[in-house]
Amino acid sequence: MKRSQRKIQWMMSALLVCTLATGCSLWKLRNQEQSESRTWKEVFGTSGPEVVDAAVPSVETVVLEVAHLEQPLSDISMIDLVWKEVDVIGATDARTRKKLKENGLRVGIAGPNIPRTLAHMLEVDAVWREERSEGRQGSTAQSVVVFPGEPTHLHTGAVMPSCTIDVPRAKGREKLELKNVNCQFQIEAEQLQDNWVELHLIPEIHHDAESLRRVATEEGWQFQNSQKVLPVYDQKFTLTLNQGEVAVISASEFKPGTLGHAMFIGDGEDDQIQRMIVIRLSDIRSARAKLAREVQ
Repeated sequence: MKRSQRKIQWMMSALLVCTLATGCSLWKLRNQEQSESRTWKEVFGTSGPEVVDAAVPSVETVVLEVAHLEQPLSDISMIDLVWKEVDVIGATDARTRKKLKENGLRVGIAGPNIPRTLAHMLEVDAVWREERSEGRQGSTAQSVVVFPGEPTHLHTGAVMPSCTIDVPRAKGREKLELKNVNCQFQIEAEQLQDNWVELHLIPEIHHDAESLRRVATEEGWQFQNSQKVLPVYDQKFTLTLNQGEVAVISASEFKPGTLGHAMFIGDGEDDQIQRMIVIRLSDIRSARAKLAREVQ
């Protein structure tokens, strides 16, 4: 009798161990599925978009791959998930992060494996844009070549006929009512070492009608047809990226009047769409090699 009881107890213990082991493996599998990530190549089908800006490359030439996303504010849960999956704390220092948040801007960084929610948004947005343009658009990705000492610009949203922006200054704030507003980021790139780059970003508010204006160039002052430009130096920030890593920039919340709202949400007809910029640091050596072949 005792032997049979011990045998039953042994069998029950073995069954319990198997159940726990199976349960652990199932939990790990589900956890892996929840944390599924995609590479840039898996999202867009290539290792990166074609480099179209042919110019003489230098040892400091940097190629960025940029995707512009649009997400309806009615589905705010997707946007919230993106910020939970990217590294917001490590992207900038605490002081800069606080200043950006106060003015409606948010920045995060992710590794070469793009987080699941962001990858899904990139794929959906690429398909939507391709359908809207009858196949001419392809993906949302584009190449941006940054040459040493030559800042380039990234548009953040649609042109607004008018808007009011509470612009942060070195001392206090200034509420401006502007016309024909087109917000952009000025970007400069600085290579630190192989595969590491610092991106220096300054928000700019381009406004009013275009006209001939004096512009400083390497050759001196020249006249160019452009809008008035208001750089917001107080909101300058720097991102450090390694090859393949991505940066995500968008508005922190729906708050009209803030700089972030003007740059990524806007006023008027499009104020129910939140835009987002995804910047990936391309393979520096292969990008330079491609540029060198194009200029031969």
